[in-house]
Amino acid sequence: MIQFWHVRIVVRNLSAFLLQQVNNIERRGFTNVVDIRFISHAQDQHFAAIERLFVSVNRYKKPLNGSKVLILGVAYKPNINDIRESPAFDIIHLLQEKGAEVSYYDPYVPELNHEFFHLFSEKDLASAVEKADCVAIITNHSKVDYAMVHEKAALIFDARNALKDIAKKSSKVVKL
Repeated sequence: MIQFWHVRIVVRNLSAFLLQQVNNIERRGFTNVVDIRFISHAQDQHFAAIERLFVSVNRYKKPLNGSKVLILGVAYKPNINDIRESPAFDIIHLLQEKGAEVSYYDPYVPELNHEFFHLFSEKDLASAVEKADCVAIITNHSKVDYAMVHEKAALIFDARNALKDIAKKSSKVVKL
């Protein structure tokens, strides 16, 4: 299971980003229009995503330590190469701390260089999906063949509802 101090690190990083955004909104004078309650909601969603990913691997009686996890999409938003403030950094770091073998595929981001890891995007998505114990969809790029991912994956954690039309009631899909 996820340890509480891991979650605090992730939530703290997300909180810092959200506070920057609120400060930008306030500086521009839009405070009358924006309801600031979205901050706590975003923190809850980010915590839920990480916890559900850990639980989904354990659900199939596979320990996270030694599991092969493929992160599908590491960009901040779909169909771009911007990785600033991407939740994938925290997810990859926590998975590696728990002993998971993490790889990623992103058609827009060929390389990830972070203070805790340096990874290259998988070249062949189909092969990477077949090798993985769990595929975690973190950014839903339109260039990804999600039907193929659903067909070949053993377990899918869908944090972006990318499989909404493909796998409505699939037992191997865990949604956020």
